[in-house]
Amino acid sequence: MTSQLPFGILLMIIATFLALPVSADFEDGLIGYYPMEGKDKVLRDETGNGNDGQIITAKRTRDGKFGDGLLFDDQSHSAVIHKTERLTVEKEFAVSFWVKPKKLDHAGENRAIYKDGQYNIDILSGAGRIEIRVGGVWKGTGPGEKLILDEWNHIVGTLHKGTASYYTNAAAMGNNNGVGKIAEIDSRIQLGFMGLNAFVGVMDDLRIYDRGFDAKEVQELFEFEPDKPQSVSFLNSLATSWGAIKRLR
Repeated sequence: MTSQLPFGILLMIIATFLALPVSADFEDGLIGYYPMEGKDKVLRDETGNGNDGQIITAKRTRDGKFGDGLLFDDQSHSAVIHKTERLTVEKEFAVSFWVKPKKLDHAGENRAIYKDGQYNIDILSGAGRIEIRVGGVWKGTGPGEKLILDEWNHIVGTLHKGTASYYTNAAAMGNNNGVGKIAEIDSRIQLGFMGLNAFVGVMDDLRIYDRGFDAKEVQELFEFEPDKPQSVSFLNSLATSWGAIKRLR
């Protein structure tokens, strides 16, 4: 004789899983992903979109946030992601990466990522900002707290619902509410040196999205560890629970 699970307990189990927060999908809108792993000069895009780049004078290092990283140990060191329409954002976008600065010019731009005519992300004055090209004019956010040398920091620059925002370690450092529509210019993406005061340090886990991020998603991405298994999704959890319920019947 099989036992029946009380209806009230069944409802409580279902309600519990319905109340669970649904984690952000960090593959949704991902158009370029560069974990910086490898041994040659190719900066591989692991999305399968084929948006590969090239290491110019930067160097590979074992001292990454998650495995290998890309070292810019001089202000003349650089890497580039080749020009492709697939990386040209139109309405919203987000760029996420980790940096461990080795040197900071507190009066300079410390430019880390630059997409000509669309956006750039600087560790301006040792802190940071994102600038977005709109209608022939660069519109940027103000800098926040200074980064600490030789420590890993998570940087996100995003355009979301017409607002440009810059985050350091999931904390909003500045925003600009009047950005509007980004200029649609097909150009390459430069990492490190580009003729201006440049970033010096290690960079890792660069992600480029064609959608904007809100503060909650930035927080979840800051806590995300790509070298560990992701938690099961809501649907998988619910399916597992139904299996457990059936076994009790």
